[in-house]
Amino acid sequence: MVSESGHTLLEGARKGFTVDTVITYLVTHIDGIDAVHHVHAWSITENRRMVTLQARISDDIATTNAIATIKSRLHDEHGIDHATVEIERHVAANG
Repeated sequence: MVSESGHTLLEGARKGFTVDTVITYLVTHIDGIDAVHHVHAWSITENRRMVTLQARISDDIATTNAIATIKSRLHDEHGIDHATVEIERHVAANG
């Protein structure tokens, strides 16, 4: 119990949560998500799980739709209560 309490107090991610699983899930299950990186996960309490991440999306996907879909999927599939999502677009090389 002390170990679990310490883990929560130190804002550790919940047991069984892996960043790689979330990245793979988002890229393979949401059309237009090309890459996900800089994923940070922690718990404020046992029931309040949080994530921040950056997602690179296709140019034909609306930013607000991508953010809403990512947040919804994180909640429904991974039990994430709060997510901060930063969106990136492909940058064309000058040349």
